[in-house]
Amino acid sequence: MKKISIIHFGWLLLLSILIGACSKSEADKPESSPITPGSNEDKSVINWTVDGASYSFGGNAIYSPSVDKVSLGSLDDDNNYQIDIVFKGNKEGQFKMGNSNEAGKASIVFMNMISEKEYVNTYVEDCQQGGFVYTEGEVNITRVGKVGDYIEGNFSATLYDSDHCNSKAHVKVKGQFKLLRVGS
Repeated sequence: MKKISIIHFGWLLLLSILIGACSKSEADKPESSPITPGSNEDKSVINWTVDGASYSFGGNAIYSPSVDKVSLGSLDDDNNYQIDIVFKGNKEGQFKMGNSNEAGKASIVFMNMISEKEYVNTYVEDCQQGGFVYTEGEVNITRVGKVGDYIEGNFSATLYDSDHCNSKAHVKVKGQFKLLRVGS
């Protein structure tokens, strides 16, 4: 059985629910959707690379007003690769890597379930002293639509193995997204 940290299991569950919501029929979509169903604009996708390896899958976005955060996520059909991006706020702008509970900050998690590796935007410089250091990188949000519309942007960051004290392994991720906003 593949290991996934308990923290990210919750994100995986939320993402699975969101992906299911995206696959609803055209009749279930809000009437106010500014996107013409079936058009080339009607695509929810996130394209990214991890150390040069390309990935492209559908995904969704959801805004949680109670914590003022947007969560973007994509999971491939075989549950082998997942990327999650979370940022504080509900507007266009540039969000530096950091604690996504802070205004102007974002976090990124990439999971490779085949190799059972999870990469995050933090690392521990000295495991004897502790304390997380946030990696370099940013998420740029260029469009924030209402429910039934899209959230768009791009990102670039260095992510480190989530087993902070036992590995200095890291990957470089970058990409762009246009994800359907399915909630709040």
